[in-house]
Amino acid sequence: ARRRIVLAVAEVLREYGVTSRTIMHSFDWALLEHCQELTPEMPTSFLSQLPDNEADKGEDPATEPGLLLEAGNIPALVKERGGKIWCPYYLDLTQEDLQSARALGLRVAVWTVNETEDIQRMIDLGVDAIVTDYPGRVQRMLLNAGLDWRSAEQA
Repeated sequence: ARRRIVLAVAEVLREYGVTSRTIMHSFDWALLEHCQELTPEMPTSFLSQLPDNEADKGEDPATEPGLLLEAGNIPALVKERGGKIWCPYYLDLTQEDLQSARALGLRVAVWTVNETEDIQRMIDLGVDAIVTDYPGRVQRMLLNAGLDWRSAEQA
C-alpha cells in the first residue's frame, strides 16, 4: 500500500513538474523510505513526537509499526534511514537535539508552532523551518529578528 501511495503521488507531482520542489512529510517512516527509493529527487521529512509529551492529551503519536520513539538520539535514527530533514514536535526539541541533528547534516523543521512565545523560542534555537497555522505571524517575527524568510526559499 505504501509503495502504491508513493507512486501515485509521484506521478501527479511529475506530471506538474514539481517533484523537486515538494517535500514528502510523514510520521510513517517506512513510507518515506519508499519515497527515497522511488523518487530520490524529492526530499523527505521525518516527523516525530515523543510518546510522553504532555501536549498529546492521550493521543497516540503514530509513527510506524515497530518504531517506538523514545527520548534519545532521534536525529541518528532519521540519518540512519536516509533522511535529510527531521521534523520533531516543537515541544520535544532541545538544544542538544538540534546540535546532534546539525552534526549529522540534517535540517530541522518543527511543527505546529502557533503562539508567539513558542515561535520566538524556535527562532532563537535556530531551526531551519517552522510549520504553523499562522504563516504571516512567523514571517513577521522572522523579519523582526533580522531574518529574511524570502531568501530561504531560494536556498
